[in-house]
Amino acid sequence: MKQHRTHARPRTIGTSAEAELPLQWHSRTPSQRRERPHKNPQVAPLVGNLAGAIAEVYSGARPAQQLRSAVAPVALARLAASVPTGQRRLQPVRRVSSVRIRPAAAGTLEACAIVTTTERCHAVALQLRQVRSRWVATAVEIH
Repeated sequence: MKQHRTHARPRTIGTSAEAELPLQWHSRTPSQRRERPHKNPQVAPLVGNLAGAIAEVYSGARPAQQLRSAVAPVALARLAASVPTGQRRLQPVRRVSSVRIRPAAAGTLEACAIVTTTERCHAVALQLRQVRSRWVATAVEIH
């Protein structure tokens, strides 16, 4: 019978020169490690609306060109190319929930939302950049 160790040694990362350095574990509790949400209250509704519109494009209920003003051309082309081919079923968005926003860099935000359609849920991730006085999605992922 195999014996299991009760205490594992710390794992190491990197090259052999760095092999002596163990991974550092945080001593803070998970609630202390949480990042502060983005403080602009106008961004959360924008992210929710945009995530819902992206899910509608993905399901075929909305043409991708309707998002030209809110999504960068490269991201819009990738979104349009990722739409499943074959029979499109129009699935209206029923609910957008769990909108999370965090600052990534100066003038850049990362956001995600859960979008529920009539048949399934989608996770939508966005990278937003501030261009002049508005936010533009420069990267879009949907699963």
